[in-house]
Amino acid sequence: MYRLYCETRHKKQTVTIASSTVYCELFRTEFNLGFHNPSKDRCDFCVSFENLSLDEKNKQKQLYNDHHRNKARVQEKKIKDKEESRTNKKKLSLCFDLQEVLMIPHSNASVLFNKRKLNTFNLSLYDLGSGQAVCNVWHEGIAARGSNEIGSCVFDYLKCAHERGVEFVSLYSNSCGGQNRNKYFLTMLWYALTNFGFSQREHNFFIKGHSKNENDSVHPTLERVSKDLDIYTSPHWAGVISAAKRYVSYHVSDVYGNRRYHVSKEFENFDLEKMNNRCKQLGGYLLQPDDRQEAAYAVMYARRTGWGPFFTGITDQKSEGGFYYYNDNKPARYILWKWFQPDNWYNEDCVEIWTDGFNDRHCGTRGRYICEVPA
Repeated sequence: MYRLYCETRHKKQTVTIASSTVYCELFRTEFNLGFHNPSKDRCDFCVSFENLSLDEKNKQKQLYNDHHRNKARVQEKKIKDKEESRTNKKKLSLCFDLQEVLMIPHSNASVLFNKRKLNTFNLSLYDLGSGQAVCNVWHEGIAARGSNEIGSCVFDYLKCAHERGVEFVSLYSNSCGGQNRNKYFLTMLWYALTNFGFSQREHNFFIKGHSKNENDSVHPTLERVSKDLDIYTSPHWAGVISAAKRYVSYHVSDVYGNRRYHVSKEFENFDLEKMNNRCKQLGGYLLQPDDRQEAAYAVMYARRTGWGPFFTGITDQKSEGGFYYYNDNKPARYILWKWFQPDNWYNEDCVEIWTDGFNDRHCGTRGRYICEVPA
């Protein structure tokens, strides 16, 4: 615009031409003008309506008004449920959305540009009442991204909500038929309603093209922090997601085989009974590897996420060297010890996972712990 201004002044043979700084200042302060940045993922119906002729707009005006009236009604209801959830702990207002595909490897290395990449998925569930987001992460080698996978993640969240006393559930999502607007997802909701005894359950769908919700603050944050990072595994993605926010971090649920991992967010004094009860509230128990593959994955998980070390459900409190799983008292057969471990240094009776293997540690030590939940 400044260039056009200069060209116009030259054509008029005007000697005095304002500098670009003066032009920008007057443009922004004196004329009340600004530049509009077009929105991404705009509604197809709204865009097509804007491109119609005046006569065609008059014919479609009623449909256009109904379209925006329905959009406003859903958003107003979401705001109302959000306020109620903040004051009523028995009501859950949950908004969920699947992020665009995350690639593995994720790197700026030129050699990777034309390589076949592994798709990784992130389903974000945002609790409108508490403002806490839970990110479910898995890759295409574990599962797809259809109604079964979306339904499983939402079902696990509803199960945890039921165990903390929630009675009223209000869900919000887009209208994707292949993921959440189908008979399979509806069957899951009916099963949750009958088994968990929710007094009220409703599923609200955003109008297509107008699905603005709180998850739109989660996904851009992840895109921004991962822009210049090299990421090679799904646990690495989980670590990036967990560390994306400085103060209130996102809770990450990582999927491995037919189980899910939940890592505690805060460092605190480890207590086997207390932490195992917390895991039970999530529908699981402290980590207890069932085979060497899971034990190796747990070590790799600690290394890739950067969260380690974290405590497991393995202990030898009953008999020195007789390690067993605290949750079911079965012998712990699959432990990939670090070099020169276990050493029982001053009665170390608990087991934690480091980036290079398992290590025995004092049970009262501060740290994180990891829960294992059957998926």
